[in-house]
Amino acid sequence: MSTNAYNAKNVFTLVFVFAMVVWLLYSLGTYFHKTLKFHAEVEAIELQNTEMAAEIIQKQRYIEYLKTPQRIDKEAKTQLGRKQAGEQVLVFVDERPELLQAVSAPAPEDITLELTILEKWALLLLPQE
Repeated sequence: MSTNAYNAKNVFTLVFVFAMVVWLLYSLGTYFHKTLKFHAEVEAIELQNTEMAAEIIQKQRYIEYLKTPQRIDKEAKTQLGRKQAGEQVLVFVDERPELLQAVSAPAPEDITLELTILEKWALLLLPQE
């Protein structure tokens, strides 16, 4: 019997071992990839949960604000036009177009005076009584 290192049995054994090592490395790489992907998804879900919790807290505060008497008073003043006794109210013309039309009635014609250059200098330099 010859002791050849390249006989069929040795080559088959080496190919089999090489295939097993490649398969194990592939399986290990796939496992780590899936694990990293899973952890990334978990972190994304945790971040989303944190954002939703903050949004819930904000909406709860808004609901508490809606129940306050200050908000009810504000709504009564802005939407219904009510005020308390002795309270003064500012009305902004941009918000009430009907008042804007009443205020911007046509003004009387402006009187323009044409002065000569000497008269303008005299008004500027000489004291007026």
